[in-house]
Amino acid sequence: MKDRDKLTAWEYFVLRHHKPSNLRLHFISMTMFFGSPVYGLATGDPWWFAWWCLSGCIGAWAHYATRDGTVTLHEATSSPLVVMFNVRMWWRLLLRRYAMDVARAEERLHALTRRAERTALITGCSSGFGRAMVSEFLARGFAVVAVVRRAEAVAALSREHAGSRLTVVLADLVQREGRARIVEAVAQVGRLDALVTNAGSGTFGALSDLSEADLREAMELNFFGTALLARVLCPWRAKTKGALVCVSSPAGVSGFPYTSAYCASKHAVVGLAESLYYEWAPLGVKVHLLTPSAHRTAFMSNALWREPSGSPHFDAVHGYRTVMQRNQRRELPEARNVAAVTAELVERSGYGFRVDVGANVRVLRSMVRFWPDWFRQRLMLHVFARAARKHEKRAEARDVPAS
Repeated sequence: MKDRDKLTAWEYFVLRHHKPSNLRLHFISMTMFFGSPVYGLATGDPWWFAWWCLSGCIGAWAHYATRDGTVTLHEATSSPLVVMFNVRMWWRLLLRRYAMDVARAEERLHALTRRAERTALITGCSSGFGRAMVSEFLARGFAVVAVVRRAEAVAALSREHAGSRLTVVLADLVQREGRARIVEAVAQVGRLDALVTNAGSGTFGALSDLSEADLREAMELNFFGTALLARVLCPWRAKTKGALVCVSSPAGVSGFPYTSAYCASKHAVVGLAESLYYEWAPLGVKVHLLTPSAHRTAFMSNALWREPSGSPHFDAVHGYRTVMQRNQRRELPEARNVAAVTAELVERSGYGFRVDVGANVRVLRSMVRFWPDWFRQRLMLHVFARAARKHEKRAEARDVPAS
């Protein structure tokens, strides 16, 4: 456990010595402890030593009679640290600052107690960012409710974090029954300090090649799942005044060709999160929009690609897919980096609404904000047209028989 997760020795002492009865007994003990030798030297009375020993007994009795903590007799009478703290206590009392020390120690104790009881609900924990977030939040002392959509992920997470304060819920955010199952799990835990909406899926392809079911599925999970879950958990959020972290994507910063369904759903999440930022601020709830760049996850492997061979967009979409898969094979940052940032957003104040993780997404946001639209759009068209031409050339080379 880190030092900031513990009370200091002075804070422990202050919490043991803040009751009026305890302070009165210590005042008598200190007066006798310092007054008895002076009295003995001034009068020559040999009984001063008995009064001096009695002062130590009264000081030790103060801990037990007032039930202000558990210390041994040795710690109460002969520990140099306790003697030093006793002197410091009376000096702070004379300066009228001891009450401030007591208030600070009680506040720290309350914060550490509350921290030990914190609960985070994380969606999309089967793999990638969500799975890394489960490990990160458990390591920071949270009780975690992890939501997954695949039955095999329940056993994998339970086995990986056996003995920890982890509750795995098999639920589909799109279904009302699934959301009810999540609310029931939160009710069993008893509190909710952080909600991280990480669940999502990628649907790629030209709009003309996507079915109505594809479009609705993309919006249902990426947007409606986030919005409806945040809605049903509003009563729990109001109790603890914690944090909501909506995980977005570079597709929520700018539009890209052949990602219309995915970009639309992520732009919807951005609008939802910003609205909740203003709506929940008066309630004391922090709302953050977390936008990570490409990391080492299975997102692209699990994505849905629509590229029928007879489509006029086949070469362009296949070229785009090739570029994305090649980028995924590069040395990308670990998913735990995003998990650590998410935990920091929940634990600490001072962060703004938009939090970007990764140089690529920061560059993209700067392009959208500062570059002229015509220049950025022409650059985007050039990049994707070049990817399509490369795929056409490779396809032609495969079709030409070797001489």
